[in-house]
Amino acid sequence: MASNTSLSTNSNHLEKETTDEYEEIIATLPKEKGWVFENLAKYHDTWFNSTTLKGVMLAQDYFVARPTDIFLATFPKCGTTWLKALAFTIVNRNQFDFSNHPLLTKNPQALFPFLEIFSLQDHENTELEISTSPRLFSIHTPYPLLPESVRSACRIVYVIRDPKDVFVSSWYHMQKVRSKELPQLSLEECFKMFCEGIYQFGPYWDHVLGFWNASIESPDKVLILTYENLKKNTLDSVKKIAKHMGQPFSMEEEKNGIVEETVKLCSFDKLSNLEVNKNGVTKIASFRYYENHVFFRKGEVGDWKTHLTPEMVDKINEISKRKFGIHAKKGLTWRNASFRIRDIHLSHYGCICPIDNSEGINVGLIGSIAIHANIGHLRYLESSFYEISKRTTWVWMLYLSPGRDKYYMVAVGNSLALNHDIYEKQVVPTRYFQELLTIA
Repeated sequence: MASNTSLSTNSNHLEKETTDEYEEIIATLPKEKGWVFENLAKYHDTWFNSTTLKGVMLAQDYFVARPTDIFLATFPKCGTTWLKALAFTIVNRNQFDFSNHPLLTKNPQALFPFLEIFSLQDHENTELEISTSPRLFSIHTPYPLLPESVRSACRIVYVIRDPKDVFVSSWYHMQKVRSKELPQLSLEECFKMFCEGIYQFGPYWDHVLGFWNASIESPDKVLILTYENLKKNTLDSVKKIAKHMGQPFSMEEEKNGIVEETVKLCSFDKLSNLEVNKNGVTKIASFRYYENHVFFRKGEVGDWKTHLTPEMVDKINEISKRKFGIHAKKGLTWRNASFRIRDIHLSHYGCICPIDNSEGINVGLIGSIAIHANIGHLRYLESSFYEISKRTTWVWMLYLSPGRDKYYMVAVGNSLALNHDIYEKQVVPTRYFQELLTIA
């Protein structure tokens, strides 16, 4: 291997020999139906399409990382495009002006490479020898399968996302990029495959655990972020990313609004509305071109609520509870995972039938309410409430189904009844649209 390159297979003989070796290994692996490609192969408990797997094997055998390299790691559909835009802008903020930035004319996926998708025929034209430092790479490869030089020396930023949103986003992405020559897959079929871990770079839960446990062992090398918190606290998250990458914002930069400009440039609304991302095309590797718009859909938190049935929600939550509760090292559990693993579908509240999900049996079925409830035409209990309004001093009983009570602010009755003669301002805990609030 040449000393001045990090990845080199310039010998045609070596390239052919290596390709044949990889193909022989892949031919022996278990296969399952793929989402985008016809088949996925199972390699070290992870599912890959054959071309990507060759890239993973190539990186394991030939790639030598520099200690200054930075890797942006995600499971597919966990904010990869956004993370790449942020990282590129942070590292190169002294080279490009925001008014004339490469992100305005190029898709974030084109700004720096995925390590694992450089297929063998790409080597001579796309050697991973980049003169600038630090070098940025994007990866979907599970942590245990990364080259040793990456795991031992490099800084990694990893983003976790609620698996329910990951599935929904993956489903839509699959519909856009799956070959028209292949039969379409139903939502239910894909859901079953996702839960069984049969998805490119899956299982999702094992992927998360690999990086999470690495971050516990080496917090100075592996930074864990959640997509949900990245959306909620973008400014703080961007500063945290910059610091971890060794590119912290100075006090002067913060004062001059550089962090805010970075966030604005890389925002979903900004990037998704650029002409290049509406109508442009990006070459991801020699074997694959993508229309840039496929990398943008909604970028929302909680979109799963409009797509998944209660049974689907229970299934994913139960897997998360089991996987994270048993295998995670300290810190990551089904109860304190930052994505809302304990979400309950609105139809679970007051349902007659016993419900066994991550919250437990009969979630939402409160005996004192059920005693006075009506039975609705859809088998739900219509729970009894006292309605209190500022418009009148009258108080009367109201029966609400699970689908209707979300439109009301629901409070515990005794918090009001015990203080009904007190006219000073009271702070009362309430539930509204499945969110916990306090009202005065």
